[in-house]
Amino acid sequence: MTDKVSIFATGDYTTNLGGDERRILAGNLGFSVKR
Repeated sequence: MTDKVSIFATGDYTTNLGGDERRILAGNLGFSVKR
């Protein structure tokens, strides 16, 4: 569960940065981990 939270936090922070490419990468990583 801790890993999931870490990924989520990273994705949120990346989205705040305002990067489409980074957002896609974070989303893909999160999806992979969630799956």
